[in-house]
Amino acid sequence: MKQSNICPKCQSSDVIRIPAFKGTSTSSLIQLTKWGTKFTFFERYICTSCGFIEHYAILDEKGWQKWLDEQKETGSLDSNFV
Repeated sequence: MKQSNICPKCQSSDVIRIPAFKGTSTSSLIQLTKWGTKFTFFERYICTSCGFIEHYAILDEKGWQKWLDEQKETGSLDSNFV
């Protein structure tokens, strides 16, 4: 939906973007570590016809890049933490 603005579920073009809220709320944060010490933000794309939602991490955030680099260095990208 992010690129095409078309819902993959119902093919509707009634898609809205909800930008990441970077305030004090945790509603737009993705926890990257088991203990919640690293986060990154995400934005949402919502189909207003069927309610399908996609979430996209904002990959240019410093927290995301630092975490990703650490995971690559230690070979820990295939973790069982969900």
